[in-house]
Amino acid sequence: MTPMVPKHALAWRLLVTFAGGRRYLSPDVRGKNPGWHDECFGRVIERIEFHLPTGHRIVLSGLARYNFFVEATMTPGRNGNAARLAAIWLCGQAEGSDTVEMWRVAEGVVTRDRRPAGQEWGGGPTSGWKPGAPGRVVSQVEV
Repeated sequence: MTPMVPKHALAWRLLVTFAGGRRYLSPDVRGKNPGWHDECFGRVIERIEFHLPTGHRIVLSGLARYNFFVEATMTPGRNGNAARLAAIWLCGQAEGSDTVEMWRVAEGVVTRDRRPAGQEWGGGPTSGWKPGAPGRVVSQVEV
């Protein structure tokens, strides 16, 4: 049984459920290493929940593959270039589909989009896709 945690304590974190029931809770994804490329992601993903500071969460499950990445911009400054987090992306593709389901979180706005596979970000492909367990597809924001 998962212990009770206040909704906001999970803000900006991924809760991933793998095939077989093992779970992974990332650190704050706005940091330098959200853990997406860590060894544990060699496992098949059943469900991903991305927790927003409002207490809502973006939920993706039943997909054949998943991707998560952050978008950053460089701001020239007096002390050199500084990276600034521009957006957080959570993506998935259903088995047999040519479309990528995409969620973008930027400046307090959550946007849902669908694009052709290989054209999901800026008209080009993304890397870092992880295997999923196909099933009943869920792609929604939940409270």
